[in-house]
Amino acid sequence: MSFNDKDFKGFTFRSGPVKNTVKQNSHFWMDDNDDYDVDEFLGIDTTTQKGKDLVALAGYKRAISNFVNIVTEDNIPVVFNSNDESYTDGKKVVIGSNLDDKKFDVAVGLALHEGSHIKLSNFDLLRNLEFEIPQEIYNLGESVGVNKMTVISTIKNILNYVEDRRIDSFIFRTSPGYKSYYHSMYEKYFYSKNVDKGLLSNEFRTEEIDSYMFRIINLHNKNRQLTALKGLKEIYESINLGGIQRGLLSETRQAFNIACDVMSIILLSIDPIKPQSQDSDSDDENDDSQEGNGSGDSKTMSDEELQDMITEIQEIALEAKDAGLAVVVWSYPRGGDISKDGETAIDIVSYAAHMAALVGAHIIKVKPPTSFIEQNEAKKVYMSENIPLENLRDRIKHVVQSCFNGKRLVVFSGGSSRNKEDLLKEIKELYLGGASGSIVGRNSFQRPNDEALHLLNQITNIYRGK
Repeated sequence: MSFNDKDFKGFTFRSGPVKNTVKQNSHFWMDDNDDYDVDEFLGIDTTTQKGKDLVALAGYKRAISNFVNIVTEDNIPVVFNSNDESYTDGKKVVIGSNLDDKKFDVAVGLALHEGSHIKLSNFDLLRNLEFEIPQEIYNLGESVGVNKMTVISTIKNILNYVEDRRIDSFIFRTSPGYKSYYHSMYEKYFYSKNVDKGLLSNEFRTEEIDSYMFRIINLHNKNRQLTALKGLKEIYESINLGGIQRGLLSETRQAFNIACDVMSIILLSIDPIKPQSQDSDSDDENDDSQEGNGSGDSKTMSDEELQDMITEIQEIALEAKDAGLAVVVWSYPRGGDISKDGETAIDIVSYAAHMAALVGAHIIKVKPPTSFIEQNEAKKVYMSENIPLENLRDRIKHVVQSCFNGKRLVVFSGGSSRNKEDLLKEIKELYLGGASGSIVGRNSFQRPNDEALHLLNQITNIYRGK
């Protein structure tokens, strides 16, 4: 949730039962805290009253907006969305509108947290993060097989964690009247039994970036297990939660410097990542990843990872729209329980296109669907509704209809290089089905220049209706 982080939502990562254990604040301030006796980050020293009886959702929203205006000392817009996600982009605060009296304290805590980012965090540094990161860190990452984008996203995640702790401790120290709201927020999002179980389990104990990130974002949990990974204790000492709580970090730049130090420790500790073999199955013959820097590789996502990815796309889409830019989403379903044939099945492709529209895409790229139907329940619907699937143009029409009934532009990948006649025949079917365009990278640049230009002219004429 916070600091406009697009790779990891620190608070929304975890949820679970509220812990009932009560601790004292003073214990956290000790310099001699170790792996066994450091208490929760803020120290739960009061009993938070639950269940404030407010009369209506509108009342909750007005009250939360007032809290944001108070903490920021500015008239910051507060937007309430429908997916129970909260974040800030530096200009507005977005809070999940799924509120009731039992969730009010948590929502106020979130609002205070996000508003504090606007008041205290340096968003210009975050926007220019790629250029702020020292070149030696990129070089170190390259030496162990970690690419530049992974370095950037990991440092952004670490910065998010450190910055979150910095601003929370500032408000907690300077505005004690807000303690109960912060208590409620931390109890809900940080002290979950599921997190405790993960920290104590045999998982996340291999020297990989994902393992380090799971351990880092839970360093303030007493079950942190500093011996679980090589260098984790050094990372814990570099972040210095006790120092943050005492106010030793006064600006985002200091949090960024810590994030870079931590990233260096991770890169020196992880097992080198072996480059993918040229003979691997990273790009199938129907994929267009050679047209850009994409990859056909896939893995099974957890529900939380999938939700994080959807939220990430939604936030990027909002940022793009605020800047007047169109949003383009490649929606290629794969992994999990989807079969190889299912990746281009009509029901799967249609739903993938629909999901891209839902997350905010103006232009959606999918693969041309086959008549194969992956899901048994979908087969019953297609048969009962007598939806035509035999011709490609009919299937394209169905995909386009899935995108808000044709109110979005849908373009289709061109696949592997093939003869011109087959390609033009397929594109004619795409056009007749309502497609807005075709991606034909390999089918053009792998031809002689004059031939490629002539082909592109023919394709353009098809979409012009000539």
